[in-house]
Amino acid sequence: MLGESLLIVSATLGELTQFLEQYLSVREKERLKDQLSNPKFMGFLNLRPRVDCCITGVGVASVCMQMAQLPLKDYSFVLGVGFVGSYAEELAIGQVVQITEDKLADYGLWKAGKLRSLTEIDLPTVLGGDGSFVQASTFFLANYPCVRALTFSYPTGDAPYKRERLDKYTGGMVESMESAAFSLVCSNLQVKEYLSLRVVSNYVRRREQAQWNVPLAQAHLAEAILEVLCTR
Repeated sequence: MLGESLLIVSATLGELTQFLEQYLSVREKERLKDQLSNPKFMGFLNLRPRVDCCITGVGVASVCMQMAQLPLKDYSFVLGVGFVGSYAEELAIGQVVQITEDKLADYGLWKAGKLRSLTEIDLPTVLGGDGSFVQASTFFLANYPCVRALTFSYPTGDAPYKRERLDKYTGGMVESMESAAFSLVCSNLQVKEYLSLRVVSNYVRRREQAQWNVPLAQAHLAEAILEVLCTR
């Protein structure tokens, strides 16, 4: 029925590999085989009656474009999922976290060694360019830690400057390339209940030091998504 459907939003199919393997029946996998066999697929998937999925592609622009085309108000709950890098070693690789607040952390202009937000330099913007954190979720589970997140247009672990230059103004524990966009779209399009649920796939360091573990992240994210589905 209208208003009782659930939407899952992910940047890539790869992040959902284990979830789709466990959740879909043989018949459902056969029905969706053309989409699921394409690692670069972007678009809409009807997984089951009342459970849909949107694969947006990577980055803020892709998330905004794909989500804005959907009738988000028709969903009783929207779940954003994906991988994040962690700045903090107290978050283990494979740890699932819930995002309380998020922001677009690299929108603006570097001036005197500091990133000035679009609002500070008096430019008009829609997508959180004032440099402030926005509410990232309106629904939470009991058994996953809640953290602040940062959304960048690139992985900062490979950036040619020191992390400390960013730490002075950021204040997040994890980093992604899409999560703030997910929350901003949900908020601006008046989705009542939404959750930004992420799994730590790596640490925010240079790639050779980042300790990536994709299979572990996929497995733990699958468990968390299935738990959410059981609560709805």
